[in-house]
Amino acid sequence: MSRSTAYVFSALLAIALTACSQEAAPPASNTADHNAHKLDQRKKLHLTGEQRHHVLTEMRQMLASTQGVIAGIADDDMAAVAAAAKLSGPKAKTTIDMQMRDVLPDEFRPMGKAIHMEFGQMAELASTGTSKEQITAKMANAMNLCVACHNTYQIELVE
Repeated sequence: MSRSTAYVFSALLAIALTACSQEAAPPASNTADHNAHKLDQRKKLHLTGEQRHHVLTEMRQMLASTQGVIAGIADDDMAAVAAAAKLSGPKAKTTIDMQMRDVLPDEFRPMGKAIHMEFGQMAELASTGTSKEQITAKMANAMNLCVACHNTYQIELVE
């Protein structure tokens, strides 16, 4: 893998880790952090603890898939790329179930569907001998969706 490709992968992984860590932490209790949280203009997803856990579990799986795809590309192991991507594809066990679809806003669902489609396409491309560059471009598309979602939404716990 070229040095520039390694830098791109590192940057993508850093963005994904930052986005997930921001969503996973509950709001801090001190005044400065509370005020910063109030300034956050992202749309709130009002979720119970169980629903929040379900959404974050799915995001962590997509992050793990991203890492697996990147590692597979770095190792020139397309079978590993396909296996990792498939874990977050449209038929993955962790995809949002029908009950969650009733809770999440209408504009959220197409983003979720699109990211799962991207992973599914990565798995298919890796299985058919597509170049690492094309799979890397597909990963960049997927990461754009992750960034867009994390820039648009935040989770707020409800009782």
